[in-house]
Amino acid sequence: MEFVAKGMGTLIQKLQFELFSAQKQNGDESYFLWVIKRFVKLAVLEQVSFESVKTVLAVPTFSLVTFLAVASCEQLMLLQRKNADASPHEKILKLAVAALHDMLWTVEYFMTEKKRALKQQDKEYLLNLHAELSSMEDIRQMFLLLIRLYQPHLQNLDYLKKLIITNHSYILMLQKATPTGNFDMLHHIKQFATEEVMQHYGRLLETFTENVPAVNECIFTMMHHIAGPCEKPESLLQINILKTFSEISHHQYPLNEDASDLVEYILKIFERLAERDPYHCAQQLLKMKEDEPGSPESESDQTESLDSHWSDEDVDILFMTYTEHESDPNLVDKIVEALEDHGISKTRCEVTNQLTHLGLLADQSMNLIDVIGGGSSVETTDSEISTDDASLVQDTAAILNRCVKKLEGKGHQVHLAWLQRVLLEVCYIKLGGKKIYGKVEEPILYFYVAQDKSVPVIPFSGAQEAILQDKAFRCLLLSLGIYLPEEGWQLYPRIPHFWNAENLFSKAKSLGTIPKGILKFHPDDIQSGKSDQLSSVESEPSMSTSLQGYKLTDGSTKRSQSNSNISSALWMAFVQQCNLERSKIGMGGISRKMEQNSTSSDSSLNMRVGQVD
Repeated sequence: MEFVAKGMGTLIQKLQFELFSAQKQNGDESYFLWVIKRFVKLAVLEQVSFESVKTVLAVPTFSLVTFLAVASCEQLMLLQRKNADASPHEKILKLAVAALHDMLWTVEYFMTEKKRALKQQDKEYLLNLHAELSSMEDIRQMFLLLIRLYQPHLQNLDYLKKLIITNHSYILMLQKATPTGNFDMLHHIKQFATEEVMQHYGRLLETFTENVPAVNECIFTMMHHIAGPCEKPESLLQINILKTFSEISHHQYPLNEDASDLVEYILKIFERLAERDPYHCAQQLLKMKEDEPGSPESESDQTESLDSHWSDEDVDILFMTYTEHESDPNLVDKIVEALEDHGISKTRCEVTNQLTHLGLLADQSMNLIDVIGGGSSVETTDSEISTDDASLVQDTAAILNRCVKKLEGKGHQVHLAWLQRVLLEVCYIKLGGKKIYGKVEEPILYFYVAQDKSVPVIPFSGAQEAILQDKAFRCLLLSLGIYLPEEGWQLYPRIPHFWNAENLFSKAKSLGTIPKGILKFHPDDIQSGKSDQLSSVESEPSMSTSLQGYKLTDGSTKRSQSNSNISSALWMAFVQQCNLERSKIGMGGISRKMEQNSTSSDSSLNMRVGQVD
């Protein structure tokens, strides 16, 4: 216990530093997370002082754990698609969720059970921590992402249980926090009101009789708000949920009033639907069951998507056809035909994306026109962007504006605003973030910037994931210069790491008027020389709750390598050049030709549940 009282906080701080220090980016994330999981809650149970855990209950720790959870989730999904060993990332993900659970539990414990025993300065510290954690969109959206991507055939119920409980605890924290910014609790809860997410809640409810009461309370509370304030009872009309509700009703298990009303309400809705149109009702339920993650159909779909990857032979054919028809205006069609001659089926969009990834499309206009006119992985019923408007292809800004108008016409303003917020947050971080302006940074974005890596545009909700497959939105990303995901390497689009604050702000403005109140900095600072002032950091971990406590890869402040006056076309050339450099690895003889090509490219709600343990 002497270690818990005197050494735990120091050890965790040093482990944080080891993970992101200049010379030692080889730290073991799982050990860092295990120490938190093992000792933080133990410290409370052994009645150690708040001072002993204060350095752990800090924004940097919560932020790093959040970042590790989401980064591991992406790697886990990628490795599973390759049928490779994903157990290290699965372990990190489980430990991260468990660590967040214990940290939130400890914060709540000191703010309630031990509040009277705390010093005034410690009370103020906890209130400030409470407010900052509640203001971080990345944390609340992370829970949505992890629950949505839960895989029952690979991840156990204990993980799902911990995830749902921790999400519940965080929502309770959101409810208690003083409302800040533009956060809308009802809007947040509505994101959970999907068949996909409720299916996982229903899966945990199947073990209703084995669950402790607090776990069932978490499930029923979320479902109650989905069916009530969110007005989405249809998302609960699923076989596993209806079966459990029926058993609860039949055996008359004791429930609180809200849960009892919920069960009765959903069963009555189902009965009315079944009486009115039994065939349609059964069809919907069976369809949902067939689409369940892990089902044979789902696995078949995954296998089919994997077959679209590019083998070495595919790339060789693409490259040979490219060199033969490089100046042909129908280059993409020529490549598609050449691949078909060898029994390989690729769409124009897939060929265009691969050419971009290999850096072989130095002409941005060809890239954009092919994406606009190419195939899409989702069906669209409305008219697509015309490929006949050649005048627009010559002007990236005009193409971007056309994509924006197209998306607005389809009712996707909320997704444009989402992308705009991500760009503005990265801009804020590159301007110096909290150290300069006093407002906490979004943790996932912060740590990618701190490592000088391209920043992912993460689709936390199902709606965001769907829009990333929309043809107009993908065209928008390309016209902005954002990387599309590389097959087998990334799940999400990436904002180039070399963009500076001025460029990021310009891109954000091009998506529409920036609403008042969402900026964390003053626009004038973009022009006043404050761009890319990532704060200098100390050589040892500090006691500060700021996120600015970690060195970057070279031990100094990173600055963007791009020139803010470079045109949009040259930005695209830079993007292609970076893709080119990454694609050289493992390309064999092809890389020599690509090197030659690269030398010329740069010139062209009220949650009423008590504390859950």
